[in-house]
Amino acid sequence: MIPFRLNVISAEKKRYHMHMVYIEFFKNMLELLLFTICITGIAFLLGLLLLRSHLHDMSSTMALAASPYIQKNREIHTVNQALKTVDDIQAEYLLWTDVLAEFSGTLPSGIALDTLDIDFSKNILKLSGRANSRDELLVFSKQLEALPWVNPVSIPLSQLIGEPPLVFSIETPLTR
Repeated sequence: MIPFRLNVISAEKKRYHMHMVYIEFFKNMLELLLFTICITGIAFLLGLLLLRSHLHDMSSTMALAASPYIQKNREIHTVNQALKTVDDIQAEYLLWTDVLAEFSGTLPSGIALDTLDIDFSKNILKLSGRANSRDELLVFSKQLEALPWVNPVSIPLSQLIGEPPLVFSIETPLTR
């Protein structure tokens, strides 16, 4: 059996409704087309920005690689690094002959040193030896204090009250 559809709307209203259905269909298709165009345009713009970034990076790299002065610049950089290293070493260098000459001038004739340890990295001066008399040991400590790189020297009392020759051991901080 064939179903019947009864449509009791007038022919003019049927045309009007069909016309509205077509308009609504085209409107929805146009919205879908515009939405697709917008999404595609945004994707193309992002791709363009990415490609421009890569182009800029590649062109700057190629400009550096093609530069006739690149080898000279690398050589200059190497020499500058070597000079910086030499300057760093020179800043830490200490002329020991000056220090020892200055120290030996403070040593009286009655003092015999067994050990001498000058450690500028830890800022400590360690001395041990023998003195013929207390006076010579005290003179030696005063002359040590006169050096610009030695802090005041304190000799333990136990080392001053013994019998000559006095065995001493001095440890004092340095100012350098």
